Amino acid sequence: WATVAQYKKDTGKTISRYVDPPVLASKVKSGALPAAVSRIPKDAQVVAGPNGVGQSGGTLQVRSLGGSDLLFEYPFSYNADQKTTSPNIIKSYEANSARTEYTMRLRDGMKWSDGAPFTADDWVNYYKYIALNKDYAPQGISAFVTKSGPASITKIDKTTFKYTFKDPYWNFLYTMSRLTPPFVPWHYMKDFNSMSADPTKLKALVAASGLPNWQALWDSKLGNYADNPKTPTIFRWVPTSLPTAPVKV
Repeated sequence: WATVAQYKKDTGKTISRYVDPPVLASKVKSGALPAAVSRIPKDAQVVAGPNGVGQSGGTLQVRSLGGSDLLFEYPFSYNADQKTTSPNIIKSYEANSARTEYTMRLRDGMKWSDGAPFTADDWVNYYKYIALNKDYAPQGISAFVTKSGPASITKIDKTTFKYTFKDPYWNFLYTMSRLTPPFVPWHYMKDFNSMSADPTKLKALVAASGLPNWQALWDSKLGNYADNPKTPTIFRWVPTSLPTAPVKV
């Protein structure tokens, strides 16, 4: 369900409380971390597991976290039938009849792992300064390019934005269900982009990093959300180890 309100409407059930997992209990008790009810978005998504509420804890060992389904959450997500898709990170959307315009709405109150608001700016600035940046992506990002060229993006308000395509794009929502995150923590990443950073400061950052250019610096700072512990994330896992570590934590 896209929101708690939709869950209540469809099922007639009420969510009476939000519970922190035991692993976070001590942090909540000490005040180092707000309680779950204060951390989740106002428009929280509701997922009902096939066997009810799961049990917190345990150890999960996997081959890799980099760029996998285990790491990322996608804007849209395939449903259990693996044929249809529904909003996931996105709260809701509207599409025109020609399927050339898609208006996306985010969840009010959603935050990055460092506490900064997750807003339309994170999507719009990524698209303008990375997807449309010829110095970074000369051919554009294929997911946003139709036969007549790349789409444009418009910010409507802090939680709403619109993609406009030059041709009908009927499969766009399915593309968004397996798309490398088309957003970044802009408040953190803006200092590493040639179109937004102070040129002198950016040049100094590149020199200090030992990397060849700002594009390489950008990639290292973003770290695919798996390699840089300083990169804010909205996903399940926050890395605490460097990419050179023999075991990623």
